[in-house]
Amino acid sequence: MIPSRAEAFRPIDRIRKTWEFRTIQRSGRRVHSPHFVYVLSPSKDRPRLGITVSKKVSPKAVLRNRVKRFVREVFRRHRHLFPTDCDVVVIAKRGASDLALRETFEEFQGAAEAMRRTSRSLHAGKRP
Repeated sequence: MIPSRAEAFRPIDRIRKTWEFRTIQRSGRRVHSPHFVYVLSPSKDRPRLGITVSKKVSPKAVLRNRVKRFVREVFRRHRHLFPTDCDVVVIAKRGASDLALRETFEEFQGAAEAMRRTSRSLHAGKRP
């Protein structure tokens, strides 16, 4: 099935530049879950997603790409789980390559409330 325009993961929805990743990772607020770290930073206009999966997660590129594909799919289909006013960099931890798509979604769902709280505190200018 082809995603609708609203569900598409377009280039404008991605964090692509190395300096953007570094800026967000340095100054953003972190939310932890068992297999992912979510780094949130205020966004200028729309939420964007960046994904980091290192060789510590899996030495096999196939498995690292699978993790990235699952995270993109959760973002694309369930954008409502992510704060609308923040850029999010998702950093995979060890064990993330063992998750199925459904388990990845459930983990994001579990971290969604913490991301919303962190997002609100970012815009209020204080620590959560």
